[in-house]
Amino acid sequence: MPHLRHMSTKGLLVLQRLEGFRAAIYRDEGGRETVGYGHLVLPEDTLMRRFVAPLTREAAQELLRQDVLRFEVGICGALKAGVSLTAWEYDALVCFAFNVGVGNFCKSTMLRLLNDGAPRAAVADQFARWVYVTDQATGRSCVSMGLRKRRAVEARMFAGGTP
Repeated sequence: MPHLRHMSTKGLLVLQRLEGFRAAIYRDEGGRETVGYGHLVLPEDTLMRRFVAPLTREAAQELLRQDVLRFEVGICGALKAGVSLTAWEYDALVCFAFNVGVGNFCKSTMLRLLNDGAPRAAVADQFARWVYVTDQATGRSCVSMGLRKRRAVEARMFAGGTP
């Protein structure tokens, strides 16, 4: 496994912007309880009544840093030794995995292409494939305009660092 890298401060700011801030628990597009900057509320959070009061931005930023660490570990563990990434490429992957989950990232064509040494443009093209959500009312898969915009930002970041 390559050594653990950390998301840059600029990348973390982009992730905060992509996630948006919510002080109170809400249901995300997938129907999961979420708070702060995209923190999924876990059963142990509920049992501890962790988010009863509105979350401050400072507390949400600390929670985000803790959450991001799991994705950094997952990405570094999934990359083959010798795969080198620019800071912006790495930040884009963390933003992506934060949204789709490490498991989905690990099963993705995007990771396979990276590990196989494919051209970076081919890797960047993969972001646009991850724009679908399950409509909570119908149970059908549909394109999310929010995810389409997010993936465009992530792809631009990956391709050159201009989110």
